[in-house]
Amino acid sequence: MCGIAGIVSLNGRPISDISLRLNKMRDLIKHRGPDQFGTYIADDRKFGIFNNRLSIVGIEDNLDLPLRKNNSSYILSFNGEVYNYRDLRKNLILSGSTFRTNTDTEVLLNGLIKHGTDYIKLIDGMWGLAFIDRNKSSIYLSRDVMGEKPVYYLINEDELIFCSEVAPIISSMKEEPEWNDNA
Repeated sequence: MCGIAGIVSLNGRPISDISLRLNKMRDLIKHRGPDQFGTYIADDRKFGIFNNRLSIVGIEDNLDLPLRKNNSSYILSFNGEVYNYRDLRKNLILSGSTFRTNTDTEVLLNGLIKHGTDYIKLIDGMWGLAFIDRNKSSIYLSRDVMGEKPVYYLINEDELIFCSEVAPIISSMKEEPEWNDNA
């Protein structure tokens, strides 16, 4: 099990306390991936993304998390396992992709870069992910159909906050949430 989390500005303004809030989220999901972790905060502070890892595929590989390619134009925070990653990797190599690691995460990142978000249709596995394409100023959140690896999110007036668990989202909110005890 791994963990993903992030905060994205929706109003185009920098998030002044993004480091503090992401660190708080990280501390609440550190149990999800003891092998590696990393945070990426955009220079303009308009988004930050976190990933921790429990090594299952590519155990010997040391990743720079969240996984980035092409000077951070593409960023992937991934929780899951791609069962057919070896076949997908072979096809990507045949079409010119190169790899630094033996991980399913890098296969997924290369596939998303090369084929866009439709690449998810080729994945046999379970996942929760956040893929950022800085060239398009876009973020794509996805989870497997059965929801084995959830991605929870909150959209408020000026931010998108997402995570593998709910408690870190609540902890990073600017205002205390209103609870509906009757629901």
